[in-house]
Amino acid sequence: MLLTTTSDLIQLVTGAAVNVDVAAEYADLTSGVVSAGRLLTKVTTATTTTIVASPAASTARKVKELQIQNVHASSSVVITIQQYDGTNTVNLESITLLAGERIGYREATGYTLIGANGIDKSNTAPLPSGASTVAQIASHSADTYYLGFPVTGRLQAGSQFTWSIKGLSKTAGTAAPVFTVRCGTAGTTADTARAAITLGAQTAVPDQGAFELTAVFRAVGAAAIIRADVDLQHNLLITGFAATPAGQAFGGNTGASFDSTVANSIIGLSVNPGAAGAWVVESCVLDAVNLLP
Repeated sequence: MLLTTTSDLIQLVTGAAVNVDVAAEYADLTSGVVSAGRLLTKVTTATTTTIVASPAASTARKVKELQIQNVHASSSVVITIQQYDGTNTVNLESITLLAGERIGYREATGYTLIGANGIDKSNTAPLPSGASTVAQIASHSADTYYLGFPVTGRLQAGSQFTWSIKGLSKTAGTAAPVFTVRCGTAGTTADTARAAITLGAQTAVPDQGAFELTAVFRAVGAAAIIRADVDLQHNLLITGFAATPAGQAFGGNTGASFDSTVANSIIGLSVNPGAAGAWVVESCVLDAVNLLP
């Protein structure tokens, strides 16, 4: 970026009242003499802000580096970097910065996008899926968090999460089990329920089985929607985990809208076998597909 007249400048357009920090470094050439300069700017409103000022007369100013970070705790913001020469405005870059994200410009390398976790997102190969697993989940009779996955900045409509539970056994309990997809920052049952499925009542007979629960984001952003469905299969036909015929039970639910852009969000599953229930899980695997890099 080169500013050669007293009208040239670099501006930042912020699309929302979100806290954005800007650090700019530049070099001036005046009559063969090079001098360094910098400008620190804090933006808190939806506005157009000069982040590199015009050079003095008979001076050429070269922008060496820009660092622009969304420092808001939870909100995203659309930012545009533009150059103005006193008459014409040219957009140089436009992007949505999630909470904690930073876009940087260096003369030698151009633009890079850094995630809230400090990892370079612009040069990272796409990671459309991911998986995680935990070993045995001990006997429980209350709502218990099984397994979660970090999702900040990676969600899009159609992102899908599937929990596969194997080696499921019960020794007691007759209540209707509840399967709850949660999304929040704790990674525990303290996170808000986003879609909950209640199956039919169990019987007290011990049983073995497995279940698979799938959660799909129908929409993301400020009004995200999750659709969740569970398929429970078990050994006994009309007793044990469920009194439905053929040893299978199905259920589904579409949750209310919520903001999926909150920084450090985790999607997870909790299961409640009900009072006096006793469930043990030997293997829990979570697979995530159709995610953004």
